[in-house]
Amino acid sequence: MQKQVFIAMVAAMMILVTPYTQAGRRSTPIYTPQPIMVSGHQNRASVKKVIKKALYRRKWIVRNVSPGFIRATYSRGRHVAVVNVRYTPRKISIAYHKTESLNFNREKGTIHRTYNTWIQNMERDIRVELGAL
Repeated sequence: MQKQVFIAMVAAMMILVTPYTQAGRRSTPIYTPQPIMVSGHQNRASVKKVIKKALYRRKWIVRNVSPGFIRATYSRGRHVAVVNVRYTPRKISIAYHKTESLNFNREKGTIHRTYNTWIQNMERDIRVELGAL
């Protein structure tokens, strides 16, 4: 009888602890891509066009903040990511701005792994579009 009670208590504790341990596995170091170098002799307008085409492909909302600076927002359900994309005719940089419901922890430098996937997709899409120039 005591063995059955013990097993039931262990099972109950596992049920209570599992969501917290799995949530911890979803957080990873935040991904910040290296600057993307632009080859050839492009102008700022052509680089901007490439970036916007890549962002629109995955349904990012694009806001032109100033010449050489785009703020892009992506939301899926309650999860929201906002990044700053700075560009010149020579390079493109993507940087974290803010998020909602993606477990960003400034002190630990971690975030939900979904954010990293979105940013890696953005980086890859921009590189693909640059290859088409």
